[in-house]
Amino acid sequence: TTELELREHFEQFFTIKEVKVIRSADGVSKGYGFITFDTDDEADTVRGMSPEKLEFKGRKLNLGPALRRMSQRYST
Repeated sequence: TTELELREHFEQFFTIKEVKVIRSADGVSKGYGFITFDTDDEADTVRGMSPEKLEFKGRKLNLGPALRRMSQRYST
């Protein structure tokens, strides 16, 4: 799956700011990515849609908000 394919799929719902498919060092998709919508409300609306409507290439998508990982700091 390419960024363009995901963009085209999700642009049927709202305007997309950015699409990023996460890939391994050798360029193979890891099976997940990130889609940034114009607003949080638009992202919430898409996350609330029925799984059938969000199906992509015959696969059901698991959608959720992107969460930043907390960096772990160690004191020495």
